[in-house]
Amino acid sequence: RKVHVSTPLSRLPPDLGGSLAGMISTRPLCAFLAALCVEVALSARDVEPKSRGHVLGFGDTLRHLNPRFRVVADLGTFTWHTNCSVTKSPKSRLGQGDVAMEELRCGLGAVGGSPQEWQLPEAFLAQVVAVDDVRARLPINFFRSKPVGFTNRLPYEAPPVAPLFVASRAFDLSQVEFYIDAAALYTLATGVFEGKSFTVQRWRNIVMILNSGFRSYHLTHKGFQFERLVTRGSLGSFTFKEPRFHHIHVLRLGGLTVLATGEVYALDEEQGLTELKAVANPNWKRIMLQMVASGSEGVLHGASERNTLGGIDVYTLRQLIGGFTLGERARMAANITGALETIRDLVGSESSPSALGAWDAGGAPTLSPPLDSAHTLLPSADVLEELFPSSA
Repeated sequence: RKVHVSTPLSRLPPDLGGSLAGMISTRPLCAFLAALCVEVALSARDVEPKSRGHVLGFGDTLRHLNPRFRVVADLGTFTWHTNCSVTKSPKSRLGQGDVAMEELRCGLGAVGGSPQEWQLPEAFLAQVVAVDDVRARLPINFFRSKPVGFTNRLPYEAPPVAPLFVASRAFDLSQVEFYIDAAALYTLATGVFEGKSFTVQRWRNIVMILNSGFRSYHLTHKGFQFERLVTRGSLGSFTFKEPRFHHIHVLRLGGLTVLATGEVYALDEEQGLTELKAVANPNWKRIMLQMVASGSEGVLHGASERNTLGGIDVYTLRQLIGGFTLGERARMAANITGALETIRDLVGSESSPSALGAWDAGGAPTLSPPLDSAHTLLPSADVLEELFPSSA
């Protein structure tokens, strides 16, 4: 399945096109031909397939990042409803993991008795409007107004246990070794935190590595305006109470089985998950790895200068991966798997949360001493037992 209209190499961002051009001009001929053979072999799978789901289509693309990376299972997209009442004030809540059963039920829109009987609603993501129609109206000025925002706390943010619970309904979690989000994947690949903080915690056989810092979202930011523009056709309005969507899939990264999740925003014309970005100087490596974690197959980038949207570029995940040399991709893959293995060794059997620390002089991640329960990624033992019965 072709996700987007292909963008010529000349239209790729300079750092991507330049990276590929550099590979061609500086590599010895034999190395370049070997790399080309790998690309041709991988591309051969894309010739008019009879059918393609996420596991096949996204999995083929993922192999361009590393031949040992693949999709094990696509667990779908779930809705997180932000219009729920909360049972605790932010000050009395123990970290992002502290969620009551009724808060989780409401957030997931669940109907039924026990969690094992819950029926979850189908996720209805917005469809991207015809991009050419929006381009015909450019340039478009974003409106300016007083910032209106919210923080990533309940009920606006899904707690870490929500994707874990949804995943357990379709996949045997005893087969999972790690649980990560989009922000964590970038840090694992680069050692760069970009101001974020991550909590590491073991639950049963799974080591969780999740972005745990509190941050603010401004609904008047041009990124939110761009999202409304390309899904609704106008800058429109955005409220606190609109649902949010998260995609979950199980990846095999080298020899490691990883549950990865990320927030998703829209569908393209062929129902593929699509990222929406409107930033002046995009970090394409971060965006690419974010797409790997969330399962997005394409990205719409709003090229803006100051307060004006001047263009919309469409890139596939495969194009973004192809903008990095084979050596760069190999280093990213090795960094990810190496960091995961190191963190697992550091955690051992400890179940208390720890903070992910800076990489040491040898290029390996470090962990803080165990933190108190105020930093836990998990709800109470009673809630966990109800969601994941030990006898099951």
